[in-house]
Amino acid sequence: MTKNLLQDGGDIFWPAGDKPLPHVSTVKFPTPTTLSRIVLWQYAWGGATNYSHFYYGANVRVLELYGSTEVNPSTEDPVNNPSWKYIMTCEIKMPSGGWVNNASMTEEDFDVAKNRGHEFVLPLSEVPVKYTYLRFRVTTTFDGANSGGLLSEVNLFGDDRLEGEEDED
Repeated sequence: MTKNLLQDGGDIFWPAGDKPLPHVSTVKFPTPTTLSRIVLWQYAWGGATNYSHFYYGANVRVLELYGSTEVNPSTEDPVNNPSWKYIMTCEIKMPSGGWVNNASMTEEDFDVAKNRGHEFVLPLSEVPVKYTYLRFRVTTTFDGANSGGLLSEVNLFGDDRLEGEEDED
């Protein structure tokens, strides 16, 4: 069974301000969870009607995902840290293959950024890993600056059933 794991908890948003990259944010799951996919939405400035900020500015361009099965994982940077297992790197790209800026944004680029989100399917393993924590590590923004790192929404999908628990119908 795959479901949106944040449906009851709302959206995730972290304004990073002017702190230098990388930015790290951590989610604790209520029950150990096997992830299957993640959908990211770029930050949409309130009141903007032309959405010229998609694929631009301080929006996240590249982030790394790490998972932990520990009860109290290290709070340090997850890179080369035994508490955290690297899962994958997610890079937000224009579906049209256009250059990274809003001047070349097509209708499809806009639709993905505004309506569908950028979807990433996580690699499957022979033995599914049940993570207790997920850590996002933002490494690059669209403007290439050493600060920023904005997302407006993150949806996580996977299986959070306890061992032996049946599917909900």
